[in-house]
Amino acid sequence: MMARLRFPLWASVLAMLAYLIFLQDEPYWLDAPEFMVASYNLAQAHPPGHPIVCLLAKGLMLLPIGDIAFRANLFSAIFMAVSVYLLGLILLHAISALKVAEPITNTLSLALLVSFGLCSSAFIQALSIEVYSFNLALTLLALFFATQGQRAIGLSAVFLGLGISNHHYLTMLSVPAVLVLLWTKGIARGKKLFALLLAFLFVSCCAYLYLWARGKAFPAWDDTATLDGLLWVASARVFASSLGGFMDVGAFVTNLEKAMGLVMGSLSPILPVMAIGGLYVLVRNRSFRFALALVLLASGGIASKVLMTIVDPQNPDDHGYFMPALCALLILAGVFLAKILFLTRLLALKRVVRALLLCFVVIATSFFSLWAISNGVVLALGRAKSAGEPIEIMEQVIAKQPLHSVLLISHYPLFFQGLYLQGVEGWRPDVTLVQTSFFSKARGGRFYAMRMKGLDPDLGEVVSRFLATQSLDKNALLDLSARRKVRFDPDPALFGLPLVFSGWTWELSTKDDIAPADQIKFYTENIERMLLVTTQLETKRVIVRNLSASACLFLQKKEFGNAHNLIKIARKVAPMDRTLLALDEVAEKGRVSEVAKEFCNLGLQ
Repeated sequence: MMARLRFPLWASVLAMLAYLIFLQDEPYWLDAPEFMVASYNLAQAHPPGHPIVCLLAKGLMLLPIGDIAFRANLFSAIFMAVSVYLLGLILLHAISALKVAEPITNTLSLALLVSFGLCSSAFIQALSIEVYSFNLALTLLALFFATQGQRAIGLSAVFLGLGISNHHYLTMLSVPAVLVLLWTKGIARGKKLFALLLAFLFVSCCAYLYLWARGKAFPAWDDTATLDGLLWVASARVFASSLGGFMDVGAFVTNLEKAMGLVMGSLSPILPVMAIGGLYVLVRNRSFRFALALVLLASGGIASKVLMTIVDPQNPDDHGYFMPALCALLILAGVFLAKILFLTRLLALKRVVRALLLCFVVIATSFFSLWAISNGVVLALGRAKSAGEPIEIMEQVIAKQPLHSVLLISHYPLFFQGLYLQGVEGWRPDVTLVQTSFFSKARGGRFYAMRMKGLDPDLGEVVSRFLATQSLDKNALLDLSARRKVRFDPDPALFGLPLVFSGWTWELSTKDDIAPADQIKFYTENIERMLLVTTQLETKRVIVRNLSASACLFLQKKEFGNAHNLIKIARKVAPMDRTLLALDEVAEKGRVSEVAKEFCNLGLQ
């Protein structure tokens, strides 16, 4: 048995080596830079705060290798490799009852595990710090110990408790699968169930004590030194509105189709078919409990995102949500292929039939591996090639701001990058970086606003007026602009402020000047040059968002020619985007559709 355990270990090591080859020393988009600066300062990431991630990532940041971003990204790579190993242990447990010769199943399991570890979804989660590879490792640990019987019930509870403190939504969706494996008459009587629940809650509460202990650290969304602030952050209720966002059955079906497209795109189109075969094998083998656990794990993983507003197969977070489902389907596929290998050893079958069955396994496994690994390596190469794109954009957004200016950023990917570059890399300490909404979703943004007032007293009147009205006060901002330059990244919500185009940002000014033609030309040429070499989809989304938001501000100022030029560039990236089409119609014909009104707050006739 110990010899068999080497194969999951080899697969894990191979995956880790691949991750190290492609791991970058730059922060990716989305939440990655926020996790980096929160871990670096032992502070708080977005709700539910992710205390264990911050602690472990901080530990890795103390290693004497690479720079801070590399060490932070190493966090996800390590736990993705650990997940590959744990998946291998569960896979071996699943096929052990089929009585297939070890050399054959060992080779099969190695091929499947390496394919999983090097698929596109795994690379996405391994190459940038996020919570999903860590959450997957915790889920698989809970499942593995659940397969070990009653003696390991406490360990399953511990890892589920840690999962709750990391990503409670995903973890709760995996709890039914673990309970099915653990459920016995002894647990049903109550004592062991109570002990399981107690351990689960104790570990979760201990993890969240980090938020209380570091309640005054910064950055932070709310004051976790108070009980109500701690409960608000830990509950992550700010994201609760994402659930059930679809309005009809058609939207649900569309989400489900996209989810299955993501699964098949990552681990080949034949995976669901083989998984159904594996489920049949487990049921025929009377492994009802294990079969049900895998069905629940797959269903929970897919439902995690399907129940939200939209599924986007190109969004890295969606791949993270579906990782448990991918694991469950891979185990079922492994059971199916192992059963066919078992049939090839039956003497009652003709030699030709056995040869055909063996060929089927070889072809199916080869196709599966080639599909998964080739797509994964292509994605990893693309990530390596585009690693410097976020920094290149931030040089335009932050590095070129006037001395001692105040920069308000509404777009969270840009804001999180700015937090990292200022808080970790030491970029432009003279610039005051502010989230434009003052994190108003966090119970009105009072905590963040007061912290910013403490960091920069010049913001005092702006903060006071914001807390009184829950909006940016024009007069307070103009008073501030009389002493310091005040700039914003473009946002249609700023339509009531006197802003002047300044490239990637807009400057608050008492003079409602028309944007200089040479400045517009320099900006558009710079954008077009960047788009020629930009390969990362998230970078393109950031650029298109800046272009479309600036176009909105131009439309509000009735500078239709400038708006049209920006929209034309944006449509080179997204030619059929309905918002861009609507904005283009406004710029060319002055016709305002409901889409344009909703996106741009337009009052044009």
